[in-house]
Amino acid sequence: MDKNYMTRESHQKLQEKLINLREKELPEISKEKLEAAEQGDLSENAGYEYAKQKLEMIQNKIRELSADLENVQFIEDLPIKGIIISVGTIVTFHDMDSDKEVIYSILGPGDAEFGNDVISYKSPLARGMITKKVGDLVEINVPEGKRTLKVLNIDTYKKKE
Repeated sequence: MDKNYMTRESHQKLQEKLINLREKELPEISKEKLEAAEQGDLSENAGYEYAKQKLEMIQNKIRELSADLENVQFIEDLPIKGIIISVGTIVTFHDMDSDKEVIYSILGPGDAEFGNDVISYKSPLARGMITKKVGDLVEINVPEGKRTLKVLNIDTYKKKE
């Protein structure tokens, strides 16, 4: 089974979501479904159908979060040397197209923040960077076209204090 890489912070957030779903939302929607079922004919009971669908969505989310929390490897514990780009690195690039410096942190899916240049190691962008070294050129296809980035620096992820 593949490891699920994540920071301790995102692990904690996922656990809190899972607890909320199991202990609060699941019982609430189960109660709603039961109350709707008590109203009679289920074939024309929109409230029952809505509650049933919502219950299925919550159960699916619980299964998804439970799977995400299995086989976890904390990024903070990885023996990263900062020699090659990998999960748990912060990489400084020179964007050859815009002539600007850009920095990407490559973390887990739960850590990804689109506007803050924190990307998931599973993303196409990160997969195009992984295993590159300082001085390498990285060509990545993005919706806007091809981007060419030159690796300037690779550092290890450090927990925000």
